[in-house]
Amino acid sequence: MIKKLLLFILLFSFLVFNTQSVFAAQNAVKDEEILIILDYSASMNKKLNDKTRARYVLLYLYDALATLPKNTKIGLRVFGPDNNYKNVMPQNVHTFNDCTATYLRVPIAENNAQAITDKLSEYTHPFGQTPVALSLKQAIENDFSKSNSIKHIILITDGTDTCKGNPCAYMQSVSKTRKDVVVDVISIADAEGNYGNLSCLPKLTKGRYVVVKSTDDIKKSFDITLKTDISVKTYEPVYKNNTVQEGSTSEPIDYSNYIFEINY
Repeated sequence: MIKKLLLFILLFSFLVFNTQSVFAAQNAVKDEEILIILDYSASMNKKLNDKTRARYVLLYLYDALATLPKNTKIGLRVFGPDNNYKNVMPQNVHTFNDCTATYLRVPIAENNAQAITDKLSEYTHPFGQTPVALSLKQAIENDFSKSNSIKHIILITDGTDTCKGNPCAYMQSVSKTRKDVVVDVISIADAEGNYGNLSCLPKLTKGRYVVVKSTDDIKKSFDITLKTDISVKTYEPVYKNNTVQEGSTSEPIDYSNYIFEINY
């Protein structure tokens, strides 16, 4: 009888231990690395109210970066300008057409917000093309660590690839073998409300596609992509097909089915 009791206790302890281990593994929060990919091409010179699109993006990005926890692992890649970005003159912004101009400007690291702000403050006039596909490729292959962390890309752009690249095809290829890459897209609309359709990127990676149509919405876009953890599957208000979806904020939502129209 005693042997049977001891055997039962051992078996029960084994089952409890393994159940807890599995539960802990399923609920463990993965480490996250964030890379901002910023479109600083010529089209970002276009006005959004009284300033250029680029200027508003930088102003609100500075604010968002200042509120990040110091242990946030974050970096910056910029495409459009070449290494002459500090000295470009306004009259020359439309004459530069290098489709290989995409650079990791601040490598991913902790306590990096000020370094990113300082680097962005060096940029003057946006110029160049929009090599989205190449930027994604270089970022995914070169900019992140080799750890099993989540590779979180936040792509900020006002258009699509102008360099004959195919971002959707590239990301479709990546998504077949990589489940650690998540791409959020902040898409800046023009005065008519049109925006480049890169919704394929978050759809393929379970990211978030945010359309902004006003200056204040740029700030809200960073609230969604940079300051809201990617494991959180809700955001209020949520829009689908331009219609607000009512419901509980505790209910999981697949971001890949959503476009956020956040100009209230």
